[in-house]
Amino acid sequence: PQMSATNIDAALAAIDAAGLDRTYLSHTGGVTEGRISEVERELGINFPSSYRYFLKTLGQGDFEGIEFLGLFEEKTALEKWGNAYRVTLELRKNGFLPDDLFAVKNFEGDAYACLHLTNFRNEECPVILWDFGESVARQRTNPHILACSFGEYFFNLIEELIHDARE
Repeated sequence: PQMSATNIDAALAAIDAAGLDRTYLSHTGGVTEGRISEVERELGINFPSSYRYFLKTLGQGDFEGIEFLGLFEEKTALEKWGNAYRVTLELRKNGFLPDDLFAVKNFEGDAYACLHLTNFRNEECPVILWDFGESVARQRTNPHILACSFGEYFFNLIEELIHDARE
């Protein structure tokens, strides 16, 4: 579990080392354990440790135009961009997202990177691609795994964005 928190810290350090601006990745600051637990209770889920760490450290944010969905401390922030709780609730309500998935990144409305919350191992769960254009049955039997944990997913995406920004 500690490894994934390290991935998030390493990604932030890599942004700083590259001299890139991460103002929008940490402008709101993190959310409290109380807020995280409240959302977990309301949705009947448990977040993996690396996503909890992301929420406590950053809350949510945007880097190089890529938005990482998360939480806001105040419950009234539902309408705000980047609110994973709102996005997940809407997708579930409209029948686009099964109850064991939690959206963490939007791929232009056609697909989402999601925490696969029924597949825990060592306090972590995989991040999978949930594509609205694909059959639910196929995605259930053979999910497209983006990373083994949110920490790994975040780190890999940040590394890619840093690489692209340098070119």
